[in-house]
Amino acid sequence: MKNKLKPETMLLILIPILFAAGALMHALYEICGECFAVGLFAPVNESVFEHIKLIPLPLFAGWGIFYLFRRDDIDANSYFTAMLLSALVSSLLVSVLYYFYTGAFGGESMVVDILLLLIALTAGQTLGRHYYLHKKGLEPWQSLVLFVLFIVLIALLTAFPPKLPPTS
Repeated sequence: MKNKLKPETMLLILIPILFAAGALMHALYEICGECFAVGLFAPVNESVFEHIKLIPLPLFAGWGIFYLFRRDDIDANSYFTAMLLSALVSSLLVSVLYYFYTGAFGGESMVVDILLLLIALTAGQTLGRHYYLHKKGLEPWQSLVLFVLFIVLIALLTAFPPKLPPTS
């Protein structure tokens, strides 16, 4: 009998894959000739909000592909809820960590920005893994609807950015 890759192991293996996919997403808008539709889901500039876009689609693809191959061995309720949790936590951490380090140290660094993505993905995947192993979760359709709404919200905020007061 073959040893199958356990979902909880795959969720950790996905970290470097998601990180690499995020790096590719960073350049996707320019590669596609600044296509508006691509800009709804890929970063169009260097703002913190735009860097949140590096997370949801690669994460959805990675978790989704693994599910397609192993759906018989996976508890869909906890799996898809864990996927949603991982995306939300990773996205939130990108923003929180960015504002913490720029506020605390008064500067910006591309190297630190790249590390923030890795830290956020690692934390999100680790929390998602923990949730998958220990919690029941929502019905899969509920988690998927919330995930899609999260992606739609990002697209809407890209197309219709809120008018916020200046930070300086």
